[in-house]
Amino acid sequence: MPGSESLAQIASKYYRADDPVRKPHYLHAYDHHFGSMRETPVRVLELGCWEGSSLLMWSDYFSKDSVFVTIDMGQSPPAIGGRPNIKFLQGFQDDPAVMKEACNIIDNEKFDIIIDDCAHVGVTAFNSFNFLFDKALKVGGVYVIEDIGAPFGVKDWPDGAPYAPEVHGIIDGNRIVGYDLGMMGFIKRLVDHVNIQSIPSRFPISCMSLYESIAFVTKRT
Repeated sequence: MPGSESLAQIASKYYRADDPVRKPHYLHAYDHHFGSMRETPVRVLELGCWEGSSLLMWSDYFSKDSVFVTIDMGQSPPAIGGRPNIKFLQGFQDDPAVMKEACNIIDNEKFDIIIDDCAHVGVTAFNSFNFLFDKALKVGGVYVIEDIGAPFGVKDWPDGAPYAPEVHGIIDGNRIVGYDLGMMGFIKRLVDHVNIQSIPSRFPISCMSLYESIAFVTKRT
């Protein structure tokens, strides 16, 4: 069984106190959404793992019988080498062949949780979601998308631009104009599917929880 430590306490073992990668409010949000799942074996797919700190954190947080699969374009981080329940795949996050291989690792059972902490580029993230939400996430499962504010929060982001109130905050007739570049455009598109309940939806989403730069998307039952 998992210990009684909070996710923040576990994260402190693997992240520096001043590490900007693991934001405190992310940890609180994750604890809120996943706290009830800690004692049940889960299947988790993480897109992007960098040095492996997040995988070590999740491995400690969830049941020891859980399975964690990660896709990253870099080499397998040495830090995860001693964890047999962590499986590494090298490749691009939106490569269908690599995503299919991730599903094969869990014998084509579907994942309880998918976390996108990879490129943070809207079209790339959407391509991953387009494949995985339908084919790899179980009904009732949660798809998490991190750093959704990157397009207007980071200078010279590849698919973003500074937020400009005179452009992104105007009313044009019946159209209320908002920021729709990169990751923000992707997330706002998903909001449509939360509300498409009376007609068939490409993405059956029961609810979305939005926090600063992170979104939790639940697959409708």
